[in-house]
Amino acid sequence: MFNPPRYLVIPAAGLGTRMKLVYPWLPKEMLRLGAHPAIYYALQEARDAQIDHLVVILNRGKQIVRRYLEQQALDATVLYQHELTGEADAIALAEPVVGNHSLAILYPDNIFLPAPGALKKLARVHVERQADVVALSLVTEANECAFRNSGRVDLETIDETTSRVVRGLPKGPGPFERRHAREWRTCGMMVTGPHIFDTIHRARAQVSQGEFTDEPFRDLLVRERGLLGIHLPGTVFDVGNPDGYRHCMRHIDASG
Repeated sequence: MFNPPRYLVIPAAGLGTRMKLVYPWLPKEMLRLGAHPAIYYALQEARDAQIDHLVVILNRGKQIVRRYLEQQALDATVLYQHELTGEADAIALAEPVVGNHSLAILYPDNIFLPAPGALKKLARVHVERQADVVALSLVTEANECAFRNSGRVDLETIDETTSRVVRGLPKGPGPFERRHAREWRTCGMMVTGPHIFDTIHRARAQVSQGEFTDEPFRDLLVRERGLLGIHLPGTVFDVGNPDGYRHCMRHIDASG
């Protein structure tokens, strides 16, 4: 049974190495985007989707993020990832808190504008279609340079707003390069059931070295249960890299 998500898991333990080359004094979650830090947008998505509880995974060097969360009117649990082995291991830490409930996962360096509304849409489709869902963002000539080479997927169209994820493609070096004029990519937001934790654990057993990203468990999910991709209107900005951050800032400034 796929119910509305009660928890939002925010994996934010990474070092943000790419952004430290430009902004070494702040975690990327606290970089200003207009009047607010980047993580503010994730919190607004949670409020809009009427999600009861946040589970935020940090490393010990990000106490400024914890202090910011403590100032917000939200019920939040902060957990620490002591060994930074990848975002999939970070997400798995939330299992004892989430228990047997549906959950959303949102990477705070992916900013949906105009905000909020993206997570609410995914939560609705999750219940209506009784399926795991992932957000898709359109890559165009105008924004291609602002994405890193990740999130690439092969899709099978269902209707004008929904596709079936056929397979995920591994991330690579450099910026995103479109394979065709209109290419949809995953963008760090999904809604799923509690079975995701078992999927992560089983995918973990297949990763013996290197970073444990979300790619292995998402691939396993696609093969075993299926995964729907939801085409988001608006724009998703990857502010975890300097080009994407600047692109988002220009968009916010132009929007007034």
